[in-house]
Amino acid sequence: SVSHLQKERERTKGMIISALKLVLIGSILVGIAMFIGAEAIAKKVFFKSELSMVIRLFSLSLPFLAVIEISVFSIQAIQTLKYKVYVKDVFLPICNLAAVVVLFFIGLQIKGAIYAFIISAVLSALLGIHYLKKTFPDLVSQQIKAVASFRSLLRFSLPVIGMNVFGFGMMWTDTLMLGYFMSTTDVGIYHAAGREPC
Repeated sequence: SVSHLQKERERTKGMIISALKLVLIGSILVGIAMFIGAEAIAKKVFFKSELSMVIRLFSLSLPFLAVIEISVFSIQAIQTLKYKVYVKDVFLPICNLAAVVVLFFIGLQIKGAIYAFIISAVLSALLGIHYLKKTFPDLVSQQIKAVASFRSLLRFSLPVIGMNVFGFGMMWTDTLMLGYFMSTTDVGIYHAAGREPC
């Protein structure tokens, strides 16, 4: 029925908006903690104070990486896979590589690799939101109200969040270990050459 379809659209919109809000709040809080505690982490965990700059810069990208994940997986849930590929597998690495090249040639060199990571994350997050609105126009429709679903979303997502945090830690283990044994220059070169931002 029309009313049932309307309710489903409202629930879907509420779920996406709730997920975006929760993930944004969480990633901003974690990013702030990393930014403030960067020097302590660099000294007490890696015993290299110069890594604090790298940690602070990467902390700035966390909210944008979170938006990328929510937008592309929301699109995937609506049964449209191509936009996820466009954002994560095509645009994100190409944008990162292009930014690295441009920033390197204007003199930023190794810092340019980190700035490029942030720039590509910001632009990819914007592209992900664009495709999400294109795939699910109800997201910006005034006629469709968002039915909030924070509790059900939290019950489902908390175990997933734990696994993702663990997976994120595993993903960055090689870079962090390299930072422990080598210089920040080596870390920047390795990250630019050997890892697709994700």
